[in-house]
Amino acid sequence: MVTETIKFEKGGIIPFGNFQWLILDIQDGKALIISKDVIENRAYNAVYEDITWENCALREYLNNTFLQKLTADPKVRERQYAIAEMRIKNSGNLWYNSNGGNDTTDKIFLLSLEEADKYFGDSGDYQNKNRKYFKDDKFSPDDNGNFITNTHDAERVANLNNENSWWILRSPGSDNKNTAIVDYDGSICVDGANVSLGIFGIRPALWLKVNMDSR
Repeated sequence: MVTETIKFEKGGIIPFGNFQWLILDIQDGKALIISKDVIENRAYNAVYEDITWENCALREYLNNTFLQKLTADPKVRERQYAIAEMRIKNSGNLWYNSNGGNDTTDKIFLLSLEEADKYFGDSGDYQNKNRKYFKDDKFSPDDNGNFITNTHDAERVANLNNENSWWILRSPGSDNKNTAIVDYDGSICVDGANVSLGIFGIRPALWLKVNMDSR
């Protein structure tokens, strides 16, 4: 299991596999962690087409190439078993009724729209459809708005190369040729962006088995 020197608590930052990780939740002897910042830019899918998380290229990359890189670090190689394989619920987009696809079993994944709202402030704005529209350099309530923005935006901000970066969620956007994303300012673009664009960042998430005596 992970060493006694790592302190596990919600909101804490821990090292794992050459990256720094933010602890979002702790339950049942596991910690849900997400990379503190964007680790690289990569497209959700190689082709502009209708796609869900189950079949997208990014899921394949994260659970194979990235997982191998993550666990190849000599400091954590012996702890590869500590990453839990989890059943991931892939809900559709509540605002646009796009299809989330089948649930999956993953070691590495991206947060969903529900999780991005829940774990960064738990405002309920996504579930309650508190929609905002961006116009004239400001956000305003609008029944057709495509953004979630609230006092927790700053908690969702992530950097790449010392600059604020957009990052991808696994949920579909306005349709299945778009994926929901978090804007560089931490607001959530629920209608999303083209799945084949490689200009958006990724923040991998995983459930890490922990020795609860080290908390």
